[in-house]
Amino acid sequence: NEIDYAQLAHLTSGMSGAGLAGIFNEAALLATREGAEHITTDHLIRAIELVVVGFKDTARRLSPEDRMTVAVHEAGHAIVRSALGGHARVSRISIITTSLGVMGYNLNTLEDETGLLLRTRDEILGDGVCLRGGRAAEQIMVGRISTGASDDLRRANRLLYEFITVYGLSEALPHRVLHDEDILWSEYTTQRVDEEIQRLLGESYARAKQIIERNRALASILADRLVECEELSSAELQTLLCQVQTD
Repeated sequence: NEIDYAQLAHLTSGMSGAGLAGIFNEAALLATREGAEHITTDHLIRAIELVVVGFKDTARRLSPEDRMTVAVHEAGHAIVRSALGGHARVSRISIITTSLGVMGYNLNTLEDETGLLLRTRDEILGDGVCLRGGRAAEQIMVGRISTGASDDLRRANRLLYEFITVYGLSEALPHRVLHDEDILWSEYTTQRVDEEIQRLLGESYARAKQIIERNRALASILADRLVECEELSSAELQTLLCQVQTD
């Protein structure tokens, strides 16, 4: 009766049975270490974070300057995601480093599981904009960019590559499926794909910066709270994010 299955379902949408089993094993270990009589929702949520981003590594402390950069970066992701809306909602933000080398993260939940079944062109491009929100916030609010966006860039490039070559959603190369091993690309087609990825990356970054500029004051408040608390979730986070001016 103490477990919020609806919240857990949103957090674990798309996970395999093995992944869910791993989460329950981690939750059981957490409960045992704390001397709890049974597993609670909090144990399960913390277990999900352990599986997704690793253990909290409190021994690794960032400098005050880097902490603010990470806070700004994560605030940028959250604000862009909230501005664009869609199926996902930001449910937790952390700037505590983890055992997997993650310096900060947004934990998103799906409001509607049907969002996993079919994706529209605009939804995929929106995901690309969200991935650029961290660096956009760094550039606008800190005045410089860092290496913190390396994984964002990797994911954005992969997303747009599949957008073009797997799903045929690009206006420059419409209705083309190019990822089949039996299809040989010409040098011209390869160049067109590279150019289209670069164009879409530029457009997504420009859109992310527009959203951050529009919500700059709120982004500053959110970043300051992250520096102070290191983690934000639940009511306080939603109170802040509901103030985001939508795109």
